[in-house]
Amino acid sequence: MKSIVDPYNHQTRIFVDEVKLKSTLFVAFRTTGNTIYLYIDGWREGVGMINQNDIAIFITERDSVVVRSTGVQDFHDRGKGDYRHEYVLSEDGLSNLAASPIKTIVRYSTAGVTTIDIPEKNQKLLMGASADLLEEFQKSKK
Repeated sequence: MKSIVDPYNHQTRIFVDEVKLKSTLFVAFRTTGNTIYLYIDGWREGVGMINQNDIAIFITERDSVVVRSTGVQDFHDRGKGDYRHEYVLSEDGLSNLAASPIKTIVRYSTAGVTTIDIPEKNQKLLMGASADLLEEFQKSKK
């Protein structure tokens, strides 16, 4: 994780390295000021263009967390169909991701709905990154 203060607008920016949930799926975080961004990077599964306000649902053992697309975002077709899509996540949503292992991600795109199951051995990986970001994010707001 890396935290910096932007010298121009004085907002804190926090960057969290990618978490590998599957061999074809990664999640990363970034913040700017009071906004938390979540990135889903992948290929093969869940490929498709997303529109403004399309959602992805992170289903955990205890709850579900909904993230919303920040705008229209395409994918690249370099033989494997890869994408990096940006979503906005609430602080409560981040707290829920920090509190419970993730089981499944349901992605909505122009290609339809894709359900991506997370292997059991990787289900707790996002919890640590989420907890670290939540702690740093809350400190930056003080």
